Amino acid sequence: MGLLAVGAHALWPACNLNNILVGALMTLVPGLALTNALRDLFMGDWVSGIVRMVEAAMTAIALGGGVGMVIRFWGPSMMGIHFTSFDLVINLIFPTSLRSALP
Repeated sequence: MGLLAVGAHALWPACNLNNILVGALMTLVPGLALTNALRDLFMGDWVSGIVRMVEAAMTAIALGGGVGMVIRFWGPSMMGIHFTSFDLVINLIFPTSLRSALP
């Protein structure tokens, strides 16, 4: 996913790499797995809840780690573009309309 995003950014420099990555990764975030884990925990099924929680955490760590390694080794810094993970976090948390209010 990260390699495709970096490649798309190399072919079309006008594309924003942060938006490409956020759009691609949001569909893979394990939100349903976290919801099911909390439901199992609240229903008293401790083993199933903890296992599902660990599974969701491992999926999130794998997604972040994979994209992070690609950006680190083949990312925009190789093309002279300075990219920080803070930009990616800001794009995830704040929509474009709210970003103008940030300092």
